[in-house]
Amino acid sequence: MQEKQLRYFTRVMNAYSLESIEEAQRFYKLFSALKLLPQSKRKELVDIAFERINEGKSIVDK
Repeated sequence: MQEKQLRYFTRVMNAYSLESIEEAQRFYKLFSALKLLPQSKRKELVDIAFERINEGKSIVDK
């Protein structure tokens, strides 16, 4: 991973309280993919993510 990418994913990791660079990469891919979905499906997935957060679970589990 290049220095610039490492800095970016470190910022993502810190901003969202993620535990690893790999988790930050999965988080980034997840939310990048959300942009491609219709609005209704996007809202449904975001709601599920918030439920997982409130339960203390990761939203980017493999």
